[in-house]
Amino acid sequence: MGDNMVYISYSRKDRVFVEKLVSDLNTKGISTWVDVHQIKPGEMWQERIKEGIENASMFILVLSENYLSSNWLSIELAFATSKKIIPIKISDLDVNSVPSVIGNIQWIDFVEDYSIGFDKLIELFPDEVKNPTPLQKQKEEVKGYVFISFCETDEDFVSFLREFLKSQDFAYWDFVEGDRNYDIQFFHELESTINDSEAVLSIISPDWKMSKWTTREFFYAEDIGKPVLLLRVKKSKPILPISGLPYIDFVDDKELGFEKLAKELVKRLK
Repeated sequence: MGDNMVYISYSRKDRVFVEKLVSDLNTKGISTWVDVHQIKPGEMWQERIKEGIENASMFILVLSENYLSSNWLSIELAFATSKKIIPIKISDLDVNSVPSVIGNIQWIDFVEDYSIGFDKLIELFPDEVKNPTPLQKQKEEVKGYVFISFCETDEDFVSFLREFLKSQDFAYWDFVEGDRNYDIQFFHELESTINDSEAVLSIISPDWKMSKWTTREFFYAEDIGKPVLLLRVKKSKPILPISGLPYIDFVDDKELGFEKLAKELVKRLK
């Protein structure tokens, strides 16, 4: 896909709407970039999103309360400063919660009537973005995004975990393989990544509570209601913050641990 591609930025909670929008745009011959279609299993999803934005000619924001609550919004907008931005509203919004950079752009309203909103959207696309024939429906490449929280001393296990996630069709983010975004503070980057993940995998070992970030990542994910799966990879004494919580044990049988993790991911993220 080249420069005539249209990038669609949205909350995964609005995925049903976006799938319909993408299908309708493809029928009109408009090539779209959507995360679940372009990001492949085992890839670092934030890097691929940045590439998608950079290679797109236009940028559609699917505005909803779900979308505005995501910290990733500000990062995507930062990448899209040179693009033509088209906000489309799909639910009632608190105007005060809308960033000024969006508030100054004319929105297209899909709340009252989808068909009217879609027709207005199509009118904004230049001819060079439209293909003369409908495009084939794109298949879903990745099931979702997983945030891996771990200490550097447990990186040996994480290398196995990355391969497992790839085999299960998940993309992931971890601080070792992830490219830093030096335009924002690290804790803001962690917040946005956890917010946009499907689940947090917290690697438990004796060093877990000694880490500067792993306990904070755990508590933050709990605070926002993000599914957290505890993976016990080394024997350790009881740890107060997670005492009594269920975990998946990899100490005695790593293969069985991955089997249980596969089932939990399906159950939590379906």
